[in-house]
Amino acid sequence: MVGAIDESLELSEAVLKEILDLYKDIRELSDEEILSCSSDRPEKLFMKLDSLITRDLESDLVFILLNKQELKPIFAHLNLFRNLYTVRLETGYAKEILASQSP
Repeated sequence: MVGAIDESLELSEAVLKEILDLYKDIRELSDEEILSCSSDRPEKLFMKLDSLITRDLESDLVFILLNKQELKPIFAHLNLFRNLYTVRLETGYAKEILASQSP
């Protein structure tokens, strides 16, 4: 039992560190950079976020992290980044369709 608790705490701390590290990198980007930056940095951050979001975690751990009040602004910022990057992707696909021979 103690081993499971220790493992859960370690996983919780590791996931929290991942969230905070990703937030630190994302908050450095302006909305304009997310939407139209020519570097691959936004894409790499989006892939890291996507990987984190789709990770299979215990529901208790997810519940604890999602209900931490101090993380709510961080999750809001991560959500904004995800939404803006999705707009970027959809805009790029729309431009490709419009530029094709038969849109």
